[in-house]
Amino acid sequence: MGNYESLLSGPEDVAILGLGLLNGEELDGLIEAVAKMPRSSVVRRKFNHLTRKGHKGSMINAGKGGEGVSSVSFGKDSRTEVLKRLDLLPEEYRKGLMGKKLRIADVELYQSKILTQGIIDMFTTGDVATPGIGNVSQAVITNNRPFLVTAIQFITGPSPLNNGLDAAYAIAPSNVLNGEWYFTVAGLEKVAKTPNKTFDTTNRTDRAIGAYVVDNPFWVLPNAELKLPVNVVAAFAGGFVNPWGKVILHGAQISEN
Repeated sequence: MGNYESLLSGPEDVAILGLGLLNGEELDGLIEAVAKMPRSSVVRRKFNHLTRKGHKGSMINAGKGGEGVSSVSFGKDSRTEVLKRLDLLPEEYRKGLMGKKLRIADVELYQSKILTQGIIDMFTTGDVATPGIGNVSQAVITNNRPFLVTAIQFITGPSPLNNGLDAAYAIAPSNVLNGEWYFTVAGLEKVAKTPNKTFDTTNRTDRAIGAYVVDNPFWVLPNAELKLPVNVVAAFAGGFVNPWGKVILHGAQISEN
């Protein structure tokens, strides 16, 4: 443990920022070392407290990599994933966290669209943030706050008033699940073309409806254009009136204190 034990035995704010400066390999090594310690260990308890802060579980109790009970709805503890990837951000953000000018916050970015047969772009440059419909404008993050995507949720539902606000969202029907989707950020592929059935969580109890857990969480930097097309391969059944779809990006964001 060496310096890690000294770090975790110190003040909480120093400890959590120190964890944030470890790269992924170093943090995985620390997780393994702490996991071998007795549950009564002060260092182990301190580490679990720091990594589950704001969540229901901890990295050690969940297992290596932070997957498992820490966020049963979406499979990953977003705060933990941020700590493992701080070294991928520009230095200004790491300095802001160390100086307590910035903080890590759980955030959901979402957008809703009317669905028809064909390709539906869930993020477009014409989008305007509207409460209840979407909180992303022009398909970019404009608040200078990097966002780490840990899970992507896609759900559909009929909207009697056809405004999206009254939609009864649930798992998508077969005419949607039989299609495909992909996700790019600034033109770079983050999720390769994959079946919409990845959003089918029927009979699953380990995550929220329609949730796809990202294998390798990734950063979305400010002003990087988001593109997430969903292919609806056939028309909706007659009883599915005014179909809407909603995509929700789950993760954590670096924001001002």
